[in-house]
Formats: sequence, structure tokens, C-alpha cells
Amino acid sequence: MTQVTKVDKKLEENAIDILDMIAGGADEKAVCDHFHIRRGTFVQWMIKYPPFESAVIEARKQRADSFRSIIQNRLYDDNGDFITLNKDDVPGEKLIFDKLKWLAEVDNPEKYGTKVKHEGGSIMPVQIVVDTGIKNKEDKAIETESTEVPEEGYKDMDF
Repeated sequence: MTQVTKVDKKLEENAIDILDMIAGGADEKAVCDHFHIRRGTFVQWMIKYPPFESAVIEARKQRADSFRSIIQNRLYDDNGDFITLNKDDVPGEKLIFDKLKWLAEVDNPEKYGTKVKHEGGSIMPVQIVVDTGIKNKEDKAIETESTEVPEEGYKDMDF
């Protein structure tokens, strides 16, 4: 029979509330502060209990979707019309959008991250291909131009 420690009992009692806080937009530091646990304890729970780790990852993905929703809500007014910004407000709004995009990318890189693929091998030089996510009418990805990097490096490339 395994012995249930005080830490395990605290996780058992609070796991759903912890996951709800993360999915609702709180970061792990705020969660740890709220439940009076150390960040190391939170990490140990994730290591010791893989189902908890999977649930935290899923909660982070939900949090990423909420960041996307915040961006979308800032673009439209209550009537569903696109908001027109004063030119002085644009830099501030762009900064907010960039922060929210970055947070979404950190929480769910597969969905919101930059799609960069490295191709090539020992015979062929490295190619960096960026997937813009833009599709044509046939639902095929439109490939962007790629740049071949010579084996000697960047010194011989024209910029």
C-alpha cells in the first residue's frame, strides 16, 4: 500500500481548481501563490503524476485559446463591427496583440507558433521553409521562397 503524503493530498483536493485557474488565464506563479505551494512542488507534481501533467498541458492550450479570443474581442465592438483605431492608439494595441500572440504561442506552439521547418542533409545545404498558414483555393499550402545556406555559411550570401 502506497502512503499518501500531505503534498499528494493537497494536489488531490485542489487539482480541478488548479487546472481551472490555468485554463482561465492564470499563470503557474499565480496558481502557486493562491494555493500556498512552492513552484518546485508544482513541477514535482507534474513529474510524479503524468495524468496531472497532461491535464496542465491541456489547460495551457485552453489558456492559449482564451488569449486568441481576447485579441478577437479587441478587434470588434458590441455590434460586431470592426473597430477603427485612432492612429495614436495603434502602437499600443499592436503591443497588446503581440504580447497576447506570444503568450498563446508559448502555451500552444503547435497551434499558434511560427511554422518553421529545416530541410536538407549532409549532401544538400540547409533550407529554411516558413509555412505562413495561408492556403490557396485548392486548400494547398502556398510555399514561401526558401533560401539555401551554403555549406560555408552566410559569408558568401547576398543580403
